[in-house]
Amino acid sequence: MKIEKTERERIIRLVKQQVVPAMGCTEPICVSLCVARAAEVLGERPVAVSVFLSANILKNAMQNLFSDNL
Repeated sequence: MKIEKTERERIIRLVKQQVVPAMGCTEPICVSLCVARAAEVLGERPVAVSVFLSANILKNAMQNLFSDNL
């Protein structure tokens, strides 16, 4: 699939506006963004969400959750 030059430039502009360097644990944010997008598509908050995670994503999320309490 070939993207037209104007569309490609539009995508690059959007990425430059929206993407910033990430610091720390970003995997839990990825899950949050997916759920936010699902809510946008559904037009309402989902009642429930099933997320299948690798052990590393879960470990990183739990580490961030409890590291503030140490």
